[in-house]
Amino acid sequence: MINSKYGKYALIKSFIGSNIVSLGAGTPYIYSYYAPRLLEQCNIPISKSSSISFSLNIGSSLLAMFAGMIIDYNPAISCLVGAITTCLAYGILHFCYHNSVSNVFLVSLALIFAGFGSISGFFAGVKVCTTNFPKHRGTATAFPIAMYALSGMIFSTLCAKLYGDNMLGVFRFLQITCTAMILVGIFTLKVLNDPSDEENITNNSFNDTERNSRRFNDIYPNGTPLESSTSVDQTPQEYDRLKNDHINGHNRSRSDVNHGDWQQEGNVGNNFQGSPEISLSQREGSEENNVSQRNSTSFGARQTNLGNINTNDDLLETPSNQSDLRSPRWRINEPTTLIIRLQDNKVIQNITDPRYLVYYVILAIQMGIGQMYIYSVGFLIQVQVNTPPLSEYNLDKSKLQAFQISLFAIFSFCGRLTSGPISDVLVRRLGFQRLWNIFSASFLVLIASHFITITTPLATEDSINNNNIPAIRNISFCTTFFGYAFGIIFGTFPSIIADTFGTEGFSTIWSICTTGGVFTVKLFTSILAHDLSTHSNTDDSTCKLGTKCYKHTFNTIFDICVLGSILTAAMIFGTYWNAQKKLEELQNDVESIQLQLDN
Repeated sequence: MINSKYGKYALIKSFIGSNIVSLGAGTPYIYSYYAPRLLEQCNIPISKSSSISFSLNIGSSLLAMFAGMIIDYNPAISCLVGAITTCLAYGILHFCYHNSVSNVFLVSLALIFAGFGSISGFFAGVKVCTTNFPKHRGTATAFPIAMYALSGMIFSTLCAKLYGDNMLGVFRFLQITCTAMILVGIFTLKVLNDPSDEENITNNSFNDTERNSRRFNDIYPNGTPLESSTSVDQTPQEYDRLKNDHINGHNRSRSDVNHGDWQQEGNVGNNFQGSPEISLSQREGSEENNVSQRNSTSFGARQTNLGNINTNDDLLETPSNQSDLRSPRWRINEPTTLIIRLQDNKVIQNITDPRYLVYYVILAIQMGIGQMYIYSVGFLIQVQVNTPPLSEYNLDKSKLQAFQISLFAIFSFCGRLTSGPISDVLVRRLGFQRLWNIFSASFLVLIASHFITITTPLATEDSINNNNIPAIRNISFCTTFFGYAFGIIFGTFPSIIADTFGTEGFSTIWSICTTGGVFTVKLFTSILAHDLSTHSNTDDSTCKLGTKCYKHTFNTIFDICVLGSILTAAMIFGTYWNAQKKLEELQNDVESIQLQLDN
C-alpha cells in the first residue's frame, strides 16, 4: 500500500511518465505514411512490401518476449534499450532514403529496431500502470494504451505539416523526438507495488483449484455469482463468511496443495511458514496419501482433506510437532531437474494453460487484422488515387494517407481509452466478462471488412471539389471501424491477461501473447501484396482497378474474423458454465462440512 505523500507523488510521476513514453513509442503506426515513398525512393518492388512490414512485426511482436523479460526486471532499463534501438532505426531509414539504398535487408533491420524500441517503451508503461494501480487496472492502463494509438495521428499530422514530402526531415524528426520521449521513462517508470504481495493475498483468499488463476467467483449471500470472471484486485470474502456461518465458531485450518507446495492457514500455516516445498507423503488414518504435485485438487477433495486433517489435531496443533518435518511421515521435495523447475515456473504454467492458448489465437487474429490495415491503408489510398477517373485529378496522396492514419489513430485512441473503463463497469457493476468487449470489436471488424470491398459510384468533378469522393469516403468509414475495434482489443486484453494470470511476470506473459500477431500480419500482408501485384500491369507497380485490387484480401479477413468471434463466444459461455458449476460445488462443499460437524 502507498499512503505517504511521497508515494502518491511517485504514483503520479510514474503515470505521467508512462503516458509520455507510450506517446513517443507509437510511431510504428505511421509506417503507412512513409512506406510508399520509402519503397519508391529505394527502388524496392511492391511485392516486397509484405516482407518489410513483417520486419516491423518481428521487432514489435516476436521479439516482444525479450522486451518483456527486461521490463519485468526493470522498466527503466527497458526504456533505455528502447530509446537506443529507436534512434538507430530512424537513423538507418534516413541513410537508406538519402542514398537510395535498394537493400531490403537493411530497411528490414531498421524496422525491426523500430518495432523493438517501440514495444520496449510501450510495454514498460503498461506494466507500471498495471502493477501500480491494481484497483483501477482497466482505467489506468487505458491511458498509456490510448497514447500509443494517438501517437500515429500526432506524428503523421506534424510530419505532414512540417515536412510534407521531405522524408529526410521526417526521419530525422522521428529519430530525435521519439528517442527523447522514450528516455523519459528512465527517470519516471518504477514499479511501486510488489506483485508477489498481490499473489500471496489472492492465493490465501481463494485457495483456488486453478493454480494461479484469478478467475474465481465472488458470491452474494443468496448464492448468485457476482461476476463470471473475477479480476485480481477482488477478494472473495463472501466465501469465507459463508463457510464460517456453518462452522459456527469452530476454528479450522485449511489445506491446499499447489504444484507441490504445502500451504496452510491458521496455526498450521504459521508452523510451516518459510519452509521449503513440503508435500504430504504419509498420513495415519487417512486414505488420501498420494497427492499430485502437478494437479490442483478440487474443492470437494480439499474439504475432505480438511475433515481428515482436523481429526488429527494432536498431530497438527502441538508445537512440538514442528520437528515432525524431519520424520518419515513428511517428505521435503527439492526439485533438482530442469524439467521440474520448468514445470514449477509461473510463466511456463500460464502459457501452457488452455485459456491462455485460446486468448493467444483470438489476439493473434484481431491483432493481425488491425496491424495489417494500419500498415496498408496507405496502399489502399494509392490504389484509389491511381484508379480512373481519380487518376486524372492529381490528388494529394500524402494528405489523404496522413488523414487515414490520423483517423485510425483517433478512433483507436477512443477505443483504448473507453474500453478500459467500460470493461471495469462490465466486471464490477454488471457482473459480465471483459471478453464481451472483444466480441463487440470482432463485430465491428466484420462490418468494416464487408463494406471496404463494396464498389462505390464513380467520382465526379463536383464530388472532388467538395472533398466528398465516394471511394475515399468509404475507406474513411471503414478506417473508423477498424481503428475503434483495434483500440478495444488492446485496451481490454492486457486487463484480461492480468485478471486471469496475475501481474507477477505480466510483461513476459503479455509480450508472448502478442507474438501471434507476427504470423497473422505476415499472412494478411502477403495476401494483400499478392493481390496488388497480381492485378498490376507488368510495366506498372500500382494496381489501378479500385476495390478489385484488395477485395480477396478483405474477404479472407472476414472469414478468419468469424472464426475469432466463435472462439470468443465459446470462451464467454465456457467461463460462465464453469462458474455455475463451481458455484454448485461450493454449495455442496458447505453442506458436506455442515453434515460432518453435525455428526
